[in-house]
Amino acid sequence: PALSAREQLRLLESKVVIAGLGGLGGYLSTFMARMGVGHIVLVDGDSYDLSNLNRQVLATHDTLGKNKARVSSEHCQSINPEMKTTVWETHFTTENGEDILRGTDLVLDGLDHIPTRKLLFSMAMDLNIPFIHGAVAEWSGQTSTFLPQQPFTIDQIYKSDTFSDTPPSVLAPAVAAIASIEALEATRLLIGCPPANVGKLVLFDGEDFSFHKIPLNTQNSR
Repeated sequence: PALSAREQLRLLESKVVIAGLGGLGGYLSTFMARMGVGHIVLVDGDSYDLSNLNRQVLATHDTLGKNKARVSSEHCQSINPEMKTTVWETHFTTENGEDILRGTDLVLDGLDHIPTRKLLFSMAMDLNIPFIHGAVAEWSGQTSTFLPQQPFTIDQIYKSDTFSDTPPSVLAPAVAAIASIEALEATRLLIGCPPANVGKLVLFDGEDFSFHKIPLNTQNSR
């Protein structure tokens, strides 16, 4: 009863891009497959290594050295062999971005490289595709939803153009918490419900289990 037959059909007919299949993306691909999304596009040029075992749900000793997008595809197919997956064993770039995003209903952010995240956001907005952002650091994380017709941008969260290339240290339960919120919001959008987090940055603190919603400032809007 949580979803009507019509809503489940909408999920089946949906196409979702997940960019970054490490911590957040591994959970996101699993959640989307279990929700019944019919077509998932998986984008990641990296392979699993030992450092991923503490926080990336699809990183195991059996998957070490294997491409993350490919492993995610195989895992999704093991959940639902009838679904379709498209695998891009590459990083998201200006050159391949339009081909990756074409015909997509929704983009889910599983990236840990901020310049690539900003590029993904910009191209999604240009192609009129909703974008759900997520990021994690240590015990905490954040998420926000962006719609093309709204005056909010990722630059209101990441104002500087200078970022560290070293991904933040994160704990697996914090990753799962933010991925869960992203997946719930994705489900709302795909079945036609109004999004809950447009114009707001949702902050989760895993040390005191608090949630805060901070309004985004539209002063620097698109």
